[in-house]
Amino acid sequence: MIFFDKKHKRKILFRIIIIFLIVMFFALSGNLAISLATTKYGEIYIDYSAYYTDDKEKKLALTFDDGPHKRNTLKILKVLNDNDIKATFFFQGQNIISNHDVVKQVYEAGMEIGNHSFTHSKNVHSSPTRLKYELNLTSELLEDITGEPALLYRPPFLLDVGGDPIYFPQDNIPILDQIQAEGYIVIGADIDPKDWDVKSPQEVVDNIDKVIDNGNIILLHDGGKEVRHTVYALDTIIKKYKDQGYTFTTVSDIIGLKEDKTTKTTNNSLLSTIQAKLDSIYLYLLTIFSFLFIDIIIKALVILALLRLVFVLILFNIDNLKKFKREKKPDKSPPSVAVVIPAYNEEASIASTIKSVLNNTYKVDEIIVMNDGSTDSTKKIVKDLALKYSQIKLFNLKNGGKARALNHAFLISQKDILICMDGDSIFEKNAIGHLIKNFDDPLVAAVAGKVSAIVKKNYIGGFQQIEYIIGQNIEKASFSTVNAVGVVPGPIGAWKRRVVNALGGYSKDTLVEDQDLTLAILSQGFEIRYEPRALCYTEAPTNIKDFSKQRFRWIYGTMQCFWKYKKFLFNPKRKNLGMMIMPNILLYNTFVPFFSPMIDLFAILAIFTGQFHGALLAYNFFTLFDILYAGSAFLIGNEKKNWHLLLLIPAQRIFYRQILYYIVIKSLIKAIEGTSAFWNKVERNGNLEKFYSNNLKHA
Repeated sequence: MIFFDKKHKRKILFRIIIIFLIVMFFALSGNLAISLATTKYGEIYIDYSAYYTDDKEKKLALTFDDGPHKRNTLKILKVLNDNDIKATFFFQGQNIISNHDVVKQVYEAGMEIGNHSFTHSKNVHSSPTRLKYELNLTSELLEDITGEPALLYRPPFLLDVGGDPIYFPQDNIPILDQIQAEGYIVIGADIDPKDWDVKSPQEVVDNIDKVIDNGNIILLHDGGKEVRHTVYALDTIIKKYKDQGYTFTTVSDIIGLKEDKTTKTTNNSLLSTIQAKLDSIYLYLLTIFSFLFIDIIIKALVILALLRLVFVLILFNIDNLKKFKREKKPDKSPPSVAVVIPAYNEEASIASTIKSVLNNTYKVDEIIVMNDGSTDSTKKIVKDLALKYSQIKLFNLKNGGKARALNHAFLISQKDILICMDGDSIFEKNAIGHLIKNFDDPLVAAVAGKVSAIVKKNYIGGFQQIEYIIGQNIEKASFSTVNAVGVVPGPIGAWKRRVVNALGGYSKDTLVEDQDLTLAILSQGFEIRYEPRALCYTEAPTNIKDFSKQRFRWIYGTMQCFWKYKKFLFNPKRKNLGMMIMPNILLYNTFVPFFSPMIDLFAILAIFTGQFHGALLAYNFFTLFDILYAGSAFLIGNEKKNWHLLLLIPAQRIFYRQILYYIVIKSLIKAIEGTSAFWNKVERNGNLEKFYSNNLKHA
């Protein structure tokens, strides 16, 4: 079995690494927390109300809040450099993490950098402890990049520092006093053109004109929704007031702060030096993680989603065109056909399964039931049916698994085409005939039918039904266009017996013997088709426990298949396998579901904290994408009676997807550890029998 490590060496090593990483995370987090709690800057006292009314002659300090921003900050920096003036930037800690390079460019250009809290939340000043951490963490980040402490602090929403007339509410005074006690200098604003709420660059200029006599410090933004107007207005602002005799300088110059006072109170002991180095390492790792997640992973997930939508829909239309143009081939003598049904404890459904074959319009030569050591009444039910219908052949085996049972059938039967179906599935009356028509082409070695789920009327049933509709109506139909059907499903799949036997039959290397055999056939250059008219119904799990068992087998087995056929990844000699199926497994079956939970997690944090807006935007994008993608599948499949299921998609993303994400992560861990995995039988409740009696028995 692929991945299995009977000596458990990988498991021990993996768990040691995980424990080490967890310990290091808490140790570095604790070290940083201690540093932030004990750091204090040199005591510099400048009254936060004094300098707003002092006469500073004709000096102006341009200040920019809410950066750094990868594009806007650098555009503003270029304008400042082109005009040979200095300004002051107040950066948010959360933005610094993913924009180290921007901060460095601003600093190296000689601009002044201040602190604008870490989160810019309305709750920054809700408690002395939170305030301390917000200030010190941002300053640590800035100092790690520039080598200098950031003593200037502009509070989010200003705390009413600065204004016309100047007014300090009584309840803000303790907060302002605490900020100063920590060694920071509170910076407000005299001139606020409200550039975040304008409709044009000229409006920014006009708003400054109206209040230019209020003082010296102009409040602008390099981060936010309407910051583009500020970028375009900046050159005009600078030239206009230069012509009026104003000079532009930094906030420090306005308030008379000397450079030699910007010192940090530190402990120069060896322990403190080590702590500082560890903080730098931790913040650097945090920066890398943030860059990977925000700048690469989220964008990659969005791009992959869009590419998949466009690609799949293009292939789907090509598939329809090919079907329209496909010429009818001359009739040949029909192949001999047998249906193979492996069964283990299928008493609840085996009778309906067999009867659906007997009632098919295409009459097969034999129905082979491989009883794989059932301990219920499966054997008796089949034996009784065999007495009535001569084409039914029952073979009783010791329990050895589905792959072994199927291989026995392929060795016993001499028929040209063997149609395999599960003991808990039923065919529509024309399904077999539609499958067989595809074998007129000698290159076709297998045909996958369309699977429809019989679900219980509950949320887990509805979620699965959506998944089946999307998978069958869009994805399989599209990928079949380029001979990239990734799996011939167990409930309905037709195979050329001689091809399967030549490949050694079903493999026991993986938990998904049908997918394994599909990839083996494609690796030999044969064609596999998808036949949507060959409809089969299968009973889906009715509860989370059984659903998890089934999906773990599918997901873990798919990972095993990927590993088994990894040499074909990006192999141009087998383009369908190497350029389509294998990348699809890697990207959409592993990468996307592994990282998607992080978007959901940060989206939840964004709702409750007001931060991580990018993740919330990505979450909303993916929810809308899911609705549009599913809607296309429902439309293509003419699923009129199921349109109401689209209402479940937001809930599907919140609940159902999390289960799938958990299973993907669990499968990855088991694959890395080499832990044994087994076929888990899902309990049936007789829904298939009821469905057959109500819908297909008399069809």
